[in-house]
Amino acid sequence: MQRRKLPKVHADALRHCYSGKTIARTTLFEEMEKASRPTPYLCPYCLLRTPRSWDHYFPKDDYPEFSTFALNLVRVCNSCNLRKGNRFVGPVRSVVHPFIDPLPPAPMVTATVHINGTRIALTYEIAPAPGAGVNPQILALMQRHFDALSVAADMAAEGNAMVNTLVNELVAGRNVPFTAEELGIILHGRLDARQGFPFNGCDIATLMALIEAPGFLAHVNSKVNPAAPPPGHMYAAMIASKNRLALTIDALAT
Repeated sequence: MQRRKLPKVHADALRHCYSGKTIARTTLFEEMEKASRPTPYLCPYCLLRTPRSWDHYFPKDDYPEFSTFALNLVRVCNSCNLRKGNRFVGPVRSVVHPFIDPLPPAPMVTATVHINGTRIALTYEIAPAPGAGVNPQILALMQRHFDALSVAADMAAEGNAMVNTLVNELVAGRNVPFTAEELGIILHGRLDARQGFPFNGCDIATLMALIEAPGFLAHVNSKVNPAAPPPGHMYAAMIASKNRLALTIDALAT
């Protein structure tokens, strides 16, 4: 069906419905944001950052008739909004529409752990599990989405920071190596704590990769300092000093 081009006066009026700062408009957009606010509240384009602006999936400059159409308004982070701009929606779309595109109910984002000596790094890609039966067109769209909005690079920055923080927390005050069972319990506990997080998000992909990475246990244990005092050592030292002081007082009293 051929799209009818609107007269300029009509197009301008429709765009003004979006940009006008009326009470009715403000109330409507506040209600729309509440209705589309998941937990955790993450940008549906990158699944990393907090949404702070509205994106017109089909740009209002080119499609004024969709200026205030609810399904054309996507609450996103500022970075994704700027990167997308008025691009990537035609003639071959390169951005997933979070409300309309039939995304598969299974993980599509895979993280890979790379360990080189004492350094660890993660990379991210669109790579569904073998036999997932993903529609090839949707798979291609998600790959274009990843490329157009630089999602892989952003996930790598976030994921690597997350892993460095995790490792530092694990080895703080630790003076004995972890067993595989210990580390597995910790990682699965962190994964369980993220129930409800998007399964294509950075957190889930990162933890799944660490659980499966054969070299992660050795990497963590390489950071353990055998000379480090165990957790609670200061309290134990205080108790020992108190006991010695009590013995000294008793000795002097006799």
